[in-house]
Amino acid sequence: MTDFRTAGSIGERIQAARKARGMSARQLAEAIGGSPSQSTIENIELGRKAAIDVVQLLNIAMALRLPMSYLLAPVGRPLSRLDLVGLGDAFGSMTVLEFDAWLAGSSTGEHLPTSLEERNAISELQ
Repeated sequence: MTDFRTAGSIGERIQAARKARGMSARQLAEAIGGSPSQSTIENIELGRKAAIDVVQLLNIAMALRLPMSYLLAPVGRPLSRLDLVGLGDAFGSMTVLEFDAWLAGSSTGEHLPTSLEERNAISELQ
């Protein structure tokens, strides 16, 4: 099974996270309340729907109990280039780690967790 932290696209990350949670696309749609629908989730996962509404992405992330950044970027490959399609040139040279820092509003260059386990451990300590 593909690890959602290293999967190659946002759709693949959503599908891998859903499967890691033991959910079908239908169960994910039901957990969200039907927006996005099961067919929309399947289309996102298979790459047939490239543009995802922010509200849809937030709903998917919440239903999967993951930070949205874990779906937006392959956080398990922190030094890889960002792989989101359609972003402006300013994102072109960003690594996943830099994107995660930018998304989190961190400008201090502090260490950011590179795995779900590390992020959870840091949260527990705080």
